Amino acid sequence: MVSADRTRDVVEPTADDVFECARGAVCRVMEVEPAAVIAPLRLVEELGADSLAIIEMAEVMEEEMTRRFRLRVSVDDVALMTTRTVGGLVDELRRALRAARASHGTLSVDVPRDGTRGE
Repeated sequence: MVSADRTRDVVEPTADDVFECARGAVCRVMEVEPAAVIAPLRLVEELGADSLAIIEMAEVMEEEMTRRFRLRVSVDDVALMTTRTVGGLVDELRRALRAARASHGTLSVDVPRDGTRGE
C-alpha cells in the first residue's frame, strides 16, 4: 500500500497530526518523553524552555509539516514569544496552516474552530 503522502502533492493534516507535530517538536528540543507532553503543559515553568528553545520548536514543526505533508508553513516567531503552553504551540501551528491555506487557496485543515487558545 502506498502511503497518502506519496499519492498526492499535499496531504491535509488532521487535528491529531497538528498536535503530534507540536508534541514531537517539544520532545525533540526538550528531550522529554511523548507521554509527558500534554496541551496544558507550560513551556517555561514546567519544561524550562527559553526563547531559543521555543523558536527551535517552531522550526522543527515547520520542517515536519514540510516532510510529512509537503506543506510550507511559517510559524510567527513574535506570536511564539507569548505562547505559554504546548497547546499554544498547537494554536500557532494552526494559524500557520490557515495562512498557508489562504495563500494557496486549496489546503483544508481539519482543526477545531472553537476559538480556544492553549495558553
